[in-house]
Order: sequence, then structure tokens, then C-alpha cells
Amino acid sequence: VMSRATRGGAITQHASQPALDTEAAMEPLKAVLSGKQLPSEATSSNMTFADRNDFIAKLYPHAKKAADSLGTQPVVLIAQSALETGWGQKMIKRQGGDSSNNLFNIKADNRWQGDKAAVKTLEFEQGVAVQQRADFRVYDGIQQSFDDFVSFISDGPRYQEAMKKAANPNEFIKALQDAGYATDPEYANKVIKVMKSLSSELQTVIPGDK
Repeated sequence: VMSRATRGGAITQHASQPALDTEAAMEPLKAVLSGKQLPSEATSSNMTFADRNDFIAKLYPHAKKAADSLGTQPVVLIAQSALETGWGQKMIKRQGGDSSNNLFNIKADNRWQGDKAAVKTLEFEQGVAVQQRADFRVYDGIQQSFDDFVSFISDGPRYQEAMKKAANPNEFIKALQDAGYATDPEYANKVIKVMKSLSSELQTVIPGDK
């Protein structure tokens, strides 16, 4: 695990992989958008992602719901989770090898009463990367990860100024970093870079999204 933040971190972005079966990846999304399935039912406790399009399609319903709660756009949350987990390929694992479902790499501090996963991480201290071992939150599923992220940001006193800028994705992510969300000094720039790369893919995988 690399470049962790105070409550979330940034993992180096992985190169794009060739798209597989986009139609298959869209099936969970179609079920949610048609009202046949709730977002919480469109995920498993050990979700895997075939490629970038699969990652986008499976996370979009959850990202949309969370973004609406925060007053921002889904692309912000998808970009953050893509950066944090290497498009789902580098998700933190529990001791037994199952996924932690922690899309935003939120740490398990003394307020967290749930399961934890201990991993080595890189933190930035005065601009210098230092390896540490830290506990991260473990969730039952992807929806719980998004719900906890919403609560973490919206209820956190340090993020209230960022919440005022939520409608502007670039300013929102910069404000989160300014509030101490990440120790990586380039965190906001990295997320913005991923957001730019996502713009065309979102329109392809999620027709009608902007």
C-alpha cells in the first residue's frame, strides 16, 4: 500500500487495461437504473473488477448516491477510489485474504468499532515518504464503504469548508487535501488527473453522464 493519507491515501495510478465485456459489466448498473435492484444489492462482499470499465460500471450507482449526498459529482468519488485502489486491483486485504472493501483507504482510528486490516503504508511527513504500519477499516461491502466515506466527510469538522465547495469537483478535492485528508502533497493533483481521464470513459460506460 503506497502513499496513504491521514484518513485515506493515494496509490500510484495503474495503466489502463484493455476493455473486456462492457455489456456484461453494465448488467448490474442496468438493474439498478431500471429500479429492479437496489444499489446495495448490486454488490457482493468480495467484488472483483475485470478492467477500468468494469470498475466504473459497478461503482457508478454507489458513487452517484454518495455524490448526491455530498452535493458533488460521481466522477470525484470514482477517481478517488480508482487512485486509492489501483482501479480495484490493489484493494487492501483482510488477514484471511478477502477484500476489505475499503475503496477510500480510511484508517481505523479509535472511533472505529468494526473489523480492521493492518498493512504497511507510506505516509508523507514534511514531504518525505515514510513507511508505517497502520490499521484500515474493513467493510461488509462496497455500499458500506461509500456510506462511511459520506459520513466521514460530511460529519467531520475539518471538512466543513470543503463541503462548501463540493459542487465544484476540482475545488472540492483541493479543499479536502487542504483540510488534511491526505498526507501526499500531490494527492489533489493526482485525483484531478484521474478525473480528466475518466470524462470520456464515463460517457461511454454510463450513457448520459457528464
